[in-house]
Amino acid sequence: MPSDNTNPRRRLYAVSFINEFIVFLVVFTIGRELAERRLPLTTLAVAGAGLTFFAAMASLMSGRLSDIFGRKRLIFTAASLQVLSAVLCASLNLKAGLHLVLPAYWMLGFSSGILYAPVIAWLNQGEDTAANAHGVSRTLILFCLAWNFGMMGGQLTGGWLFPTGPQSSFMLAVALSLVNVVLVATTTHQAVSSSEVMVSEASASRHPLASVFVRLGWLANFGGTFAGGMVFFLLPDLIVSIGMSSETHGTLLAIWRAAIVATYLLMHRLKFWRYRLSTAMVSQVLAAAGLMLISIADGALMLVTGMALLGQLVGYNYFASLCYSTAGSPDESRGFMASVHEATLCIGMVTGTLAGGFIGETINSRGPYVLAASVVVLLAVVQILAYQRWMRPAPSCEAVEA
Repeated sequence: MPSDNTNPRRRLYAVSFINEFIVFLVVFTIGRELAERRLPLTTLAVAGAGLTFFAAMASLMSGRLSDIFGRKRLIFTAASLQVLSAVLCASLNLKAGLHLVLPAYWMLGFSSGILYAPVIAWLNQGEDTAANAHGVSRTLILFCLAWNFGMMGGQLTGGWLFPTGPQSSFMLAVALSLVNVVLVATTTHQAVSSSEVMVSEASASRHPLASVFVRLGWLANFGGTFAGGMVFFLLPDLIVSIGMSSETHGTLLAIWRAAIVATYLLMHRLKFWRYRLSTAMVSQVLAAAGLMLISIADGALMLVTGMALLGQLVGYNYFASLCYSTAGSPDESRGFMASVHEATLCIGMVTGTLAGGFIGETINSRGPYVLAASVVVLLAVVQILAYQRWMRPAPSCEAVEA
């Protein structure tokens, strides 16, 4: 097994884990605090949408910049900004005024948006996606597990720490962000030889369906995170209105994340879903049913069942889109492809959070989930129509079934 000095992947997995732990520790703490203060749902929506908006903008920039200036520089910049954000969140009093904390909170989204495109590109650097599809899948699954377990840990820890006050969570975020800076600074960048790049470029032409399915994946990403943003940023209002404790709240989110992780693992082990539109459609129908269940939930069992059904879509969309974005793209453009992948996730989340906040404020707190179910179904229809158009004439690909 190579050491960390020659193989940076283990450190990049650790950086991803810690990043998501910090982000969702803070997201949980601020979202729960706003919900317990019974602030308008639009306030929760604006706070959450701002974070994901800045993450989207950073994602669009960071991929291309990392292709030009290098992966490590962008990742170190992201980790440094995260330290500043965590320190500001810990220094400012949340109860004294939300307007003081929101810029620091949104900076957390911006730093996370910078991070992931170069991390994804660096992890897959030098990989031949045609000849080494299993290796790429293994790299992606470990990356997905790392950041998802980080998110799960942050949400659980936020639920446990919340009764002690927001400051405990913010101080833990500061300590972990400093750890991340040290990890990035001491990670050695591994150069790729020109022959490796030539192999990747040559293999790209052997994925004729990747360009079709990556665009379908971006459409699906929008629908999945349109609904997922509501779980992150609006669900605290519904959970508090039902009367659940912060510990139960954190546990429900961790179970939701576990459903997403289970989906990744199944997709890693089973290959039948690749380049098949039918499996994507089944996933989206199940998610729409889950959202309708959330809209009528009056207890933990109904709520977690609906969240699990939605979670499998979030997992399916993310893993499939990441695989298709990686397949057929040479090293020098993988940062850009990863940035578009990440940006579609964030844009869907921004739109869903804002639209859900408006619907929840004008109708009721359950309306956003009915809206999200409608959007998922509508985009499924759009994907079917787009698939029929983009596949005429269909790219030749042996043993591929749609």
